[in-house]
Amino acid sequence: VITQPLTLSSDNLNNITSTLLNIPYLWGGKTCFGMDCSALTQLIMTLFGFHIPRNAKDQATQGERIHSFNDITTGDLLFFSKKNTQPISHVGIALNNARVLHCSGQVRIDILDENGIWKNNNNTPVLTHHLHHIQRLKPYTSPYPKK
Repeated sequence: VITQPLTLSSDNLNNITSTLLNIPYLWGGKTCFGMDCSALTQLIMTLFGFHIPRNAKDQATQGERIHSFNDITTGDLLFFSKKNTQPISHVGIALNNARVLHCSGQVRIDILDENGIWKNNNNTPVLTHHLHHIQRLKPYTSPYPKK
């Protein structure tokens, strides 16, 4: 039982990730029976005390824009499109070592570079999502005093 937000760290994120891997993709889903990409990011970021909207296009406006791929840190939100000129259609969370946690077919970890997400397809890397932009969330501060 989590009674207060976890500290956003690689170790904590990896522990949470291990419990979610392979959950099947289900558009609109928010449970272990199926979830979509924005539900995954909303769920995980809530555990770290960040309150973000439900949909990827709305999540993309939260926090601070990171302008350089080289400045990505663990926990940054990564937004993707099908092609560079199209609107945001996918979201994931940056992991260390140029990897991304996302839900595409299932909750999975794939390789990330400045172009986007690369999925290994029969030992051939395939670019599946184009990187649109990066956002770093700011800690939520409640307007109410602590008890």
